[in-house]
Amino acid sequence: MNKWMLLLAGLALSSAALAGEDIDRTLDADANGKVLVSNVAGSVVIHGWKSKKVRVTGELGRGTEELVFERDGSNIEIRVEIEGGRHGRYGRVDDTDLEIWLPLDSEIKVVTVSADIEVEDVHGEQHLQSVSGEVDTEIWENDLEIRSISGDATVKGNGKDTLVTINLISGDVEIEDVSGEIEAQSVSGDFELELDDINRARVRSTSGDMDISGKMTKGAKLMVETINGDVFIVLDGPVNAEVEIETFNGEIDNCFGPEPIRTRRYGPGRELEFTEGDGNGEIRINTLNGDVSLCTD
Repeated sequence: MNKWMLLLAGLALSSAALAGEDIDRTLDADANGKVLVSNVAGSVVIHGWKSKKVRVTGELGRGTEELVFERDGSNIEIRVEIEGGRHGRYGRVDDTDLEIWLPLDSEIKVVTVSADIEVEDVHGEQHLQSVSGEVDTEIWENDLEIRSISGDATVKGNGKDTLVTINLISGDVEIEDVSGEIEAQSVSGDFELELDDINRARVRSTSGDMDISGKMTKGAKLMVETINGDVFIVLDGPVNAEVEIETFNGEIDNCFGPEPIRTRRYGPGRELEFTEGDGNGEIRINTLNGDVSLCTD
């Protein structure tokens, strides 16, 4: 009996040591390979660097089984395995905070649950997914996709044309110094978009305010839709676009062009249609319950 007890105690100590294991591992990598990361609970911080290696550091939290770190061709996978399967043997998993360095031009895919994602100086494509975690990233000229539930998203650009796609549920969106094409949607979240050149932007919100600024390029399209929320837009420089604004229950305040008209004699709705400049672009704004302000800087 004593032998069994000693064996069980030894196993318990072994498991605890594994859970608290320090991580510092490195693999050779392609300069523009793909790195896949998944973590449940904690954080993932990723840095781009000039080395053709991937390095991961951190400490495994309680409830985790092991860190999978392996290469298959040009792909490298970093995955935190949970004891007892996906939901944990005892329903509790402590934080595992991972810090990762990888080649600048890597493509990354990161999936987390209850873990924040932070990315800096990665020039390849980024696909970031989080449940109950914030996403904070820096982008260059390659595409970015963010999908998040119950978490905010912050994106900082570097003036390069790119495609940004964001889909959030219960989270705010903040974008700064991004050019190119924006496709963003949020349920129960505000938007703050400080854009550079706008080629095409479509922004939709079910419940949340929008604050958008930027310069429309020739032939640019700006489409904004909200069900419950105010829209405030400030455009840099002269505007050349066909403008169409409609609110079902809200006011329209524009700093240029004609005055809005009522859509119904006794109703709250307003609409506004006019052409500014040579009209080579498009601005379409539609709100159900919310005011609209459109101005130039």
